[in-house]
Amino acid sequence: MQGKLLLTTFVVLALSAGTLGQASSSESSSSSSSSEVEPDPRTDDCAIDIVLVLDDSSSITPSLFRATRMLMNAFIACFDDTDDVNVGVVLYNCEARTEISLGTYTASDHYLMYAFGGLRQQGGVTRTGPAIRYMKDTSTFRDGARRVAIVFTDGYIEGEPLDDHVTEANAARAAGITLYSVGLGDNVDSGVLEEIAGSPGNVFDDTDNPCDLAEQILQDCGKDPRGGASYNDSDSDSVSDSSDDSDDSGGDSASDSSDDSDDSGPD
Repeated sequence: MQGKLLLTTFVVLALSAGTLGQASSSESSSSSSSSEVEPDPRTDDCAIDIVLVLDDSSSITPSLFRATRMLMNAFIACFDDTDDVNVGVVLYNCEARTEISLGTYTASDHYLMYAFGGLRQQGGVTRTGPAIRYMKDTSTFRDGARRVAIVFTDGYIEGEPLDDHVTEANAARAAGITLYSVGLGDNVDSGVLEEIAGSPGNVFDDTDNPCDLAEQILQDCGKDPRGGASYNDSDSDSVSDSSDDSDDSGGDSASDSSDDSDDSGPD
């Protein structure tokens, strides 16, 4: 009788140990699964060429123009050294002009903030359509790089129907260029901004976190700007603290001289 009792006790203990072992293994597997890092939506191996197309017409006040230069600095600071990003700048009013040639600077080049500080406003009427066409025709995008253009404007256009921004924006997209727009100031024409960008999701505001735009560009890398699932080039005053720090530490002389120029600029 005592032998049977010992045998029964042994069997119960063995079964209990097996159950605990399975539970421990299950918990370990669950813990391992839950600790797995989610894949980073940013595409590290995607080269991106970005042209910043900035409205410097008279509808943009000098103070707003200066704030937009700071916003551009904050936007570029959102990229890190591992991001293969080239940057160019086109300014426009009734005519467009290249201020920084695409490929002169990368997003990680600290001299880029000085170049932004040297941008000067000319004033004049606003013709966004020809500016988009100029960007498309003159920008030297790298083979295989994602082509991006960001239009900074209040959306108010003069000279229509000569300024056909819808046709020019569609032509840029057909050439493989993804367009985004950033509304400047308190009074913007949101309809025009959406027509430039092609969709509401590509429209941003100067009060938004500029890193939201940078993150979307990185996430969109590889998508076809013409609406397909993927893209291959051969197929066709709200700024971040980092921007304030960079302006204070290195861009004072450029900013001061720019401020003097802007104060005497267009009304």
